[in-house]
Formats: sequence, structure tokens, C-alpha cells
Amino acid sequence: MVSARALTAAALIAALGLSVAGCREAELDKTVSIEKGHYTGPRNPPLSEATLDELRQRQKLQSSSSL
Repeated sequence: MVSARALTAAALIAALGLSVAGCREAELDKTVSIEKGHYTGPRNPPLSEATLDELRQRQKLQSSSSL
């Protein structure tokens, strides 16, 4: 039979292993700075005229529908 102490130690080791495995190397050196109200990530590319037309059409369809 496994003692409670051994079971607790195994659970702690497993939790530590999972928490360390959750940190990807690429994210370890990232500086996190948060400015309220400002997105500091990379800019999105501008939308094409075709995409804008599709979005406008979808907006018209959704705004004209009644529930």
C-alpha cells in the first residue's frame, strides 16, 4: 500500500512538472507591458476592398433582420 506522504510527494512532483512544461521557451523572455486602452501587439494588415465589401454586406443583412 502506498503511504499518504508518498502520494502527496508524487502529486506535487507531477504538478511541478506540468507547470514547467506549460512555459514555452519562446514566451520565457517576453517582456509583458500593459498600457490600459492601447494594444501594443503587431499591427493587423489592412483589409482588402473585397473583404470590406463582404463585411458591409453582412452588416446590412444582420441589421435588417428582425427577431
